[in-house]
Amino acid sequence: MPLALVAVAFGIVEGSLVTVLRLWLDPRAEAFPLVALPAAVSGLERTREAATMVLLASAAHLAAKLPSARFAAFLFLFSVWDLVYYATLRLTLGWPDGLGTWDLLFLLPVPWLAPVYAPLSIALVMLGVGIVTLRHTLRHGAFEVRPLHVAAGVLGGLACIWSFVENENARALRSMPPRYAIEWLVLGLGLGLAGFADAARRNRRRVRRGAAITADAEA
Repeated sequence: MPLALVAVAFGIVEGSLVTVLRLWLDPRAEAFPLVALPAAVSGLERTREAATMVLLASAAHLAAKLPSARFAAFLFLFSVWDLVYYATLRLTLGWPDGLGTWDLLFLLPVPWLAPVYAPLSIALVMLGVGIVTLRHTLRHGAFEVRPLHVAAGVLGGLACIWSFVENENARALRSMPPRYAIEWLVLGLGLGLAGFADAARRNRRRVRRGAAITADAEA
């Protein structure tokens, strides 16, 4: 519950701040997401984004002791924060109009652009992975992963990020991409989910073996 409260509260804070920025920079909602930030604001906004990641990671670190639980807590925090952020924007600005609406997701190290369904899909996957992993660590201890699982997660994440930044004009906020590279999103989510599914299967098998050994010893 405390993790959820932190994520919800910070999602509202983030959404409220972005609402103010949008109303200031694009009051008629005609230019976003191709809105150039003033130089003084651009650096501050990038610093805010970095600070947000530090805050979420720090909260996750404080919430658990096991590395797997800390990572799962970060996934949970990030996903809930992102979902609440979009819900806040919908309530304050009536935006996005739909799941296909383009959004400026991030500025570090370059601008990331994608339809809203992309970050929401990633957030939902992260939420599921985070909840499953946290439940496992609370009941059975560490959620063990192999190097192949880590590689699948990293490559999947990079593929998703590439789908946001692959268009050079979009990276420079000069024009909208002609299309969203959804194939990279599908590849990234597929790799990540495949690695996690295999890790979850191996952990369930390990728990069953341990339970069987305990039952035999007690018998």
